[in-house]
Amino acid sequence: MQTKLPELFGRLPVGKCEVLSVEEYLEKEAPAAFYVKGAPDGSRPGHIKVNTRDYKNFGLSDVETTAYHEGVPGHHLQGTIAQELPALPKYRQQNSYIAFSEGWALYAERLGKEVGFFQHPHSYYAHLQT
Repeated sequence: MQTKLPELFGRLPVGKCEVLSVEEYLEKEAPAAFYVKGAPDGSRPGHIKVNTRDYKNFGLSDVETTAYHEGVPGHHLQGTIAQELPALPKYRQQNSYIAFSEGWALYAERLGKEVGFFQHPHSYYAHLQT
């Protein structure tokens, strides 16, 4: 998706996104994946945290949808751009309004199909199930 972003959006985030495992002490209660915003000053990139607790039984069919939802162009793109807009008040740069951010993430999932991803039928089927 990263290579398609310049065709889709005029403004792209400077801050990067990393994929990390959920810390062991959180694995039992943590969802399959979630996003953590980067530091406002850019000293720490955003993270997609993936729960690898039961990785041997982990289904891969929804990984593509999860990547679009949590990362690019989902929560990472939306949240990082907000942090990087100096004209926004600080509370708008750092706060997340659930209806907007989840709506954006659902739009981001749909973009995957629109730009020609979800090549494997199982991936698209998993997208439709979530």
